Amino acid sequence: MDNIDRIINDIIAQWNPLDVPCAIQNQEYEQYVPLIKNNIDNKSSLELCIEEITCTNMGLESSISLKTDIEKICDKIYELGQKQKM
Repeated sequence: MDNIDRIINDIIAQWNPLDVPCAIQNQEYEQYVPLIKNNIDNKSSLELCIEEITCTNMGLESSISLKTDIEKICDKIYELGQKQKM
């Protein structure tokens, strides 16, 4: 896992949408990093990707609160992607 992968994983782990114990957060979300990284250059695609991951893969119910969280997470990840281009 390269540095940007670790940072993406850390962002998702800190958010911890599944509320897993701290000891396994990084391992729990690692599988989603490649999908997220593939969408890092397009904010709307990134939001759709993370929404699909949380609702379809993780089984969370879509809600206004979840959408707000996703927007915040996408902002962080998208900004990370933009910094990597510099």
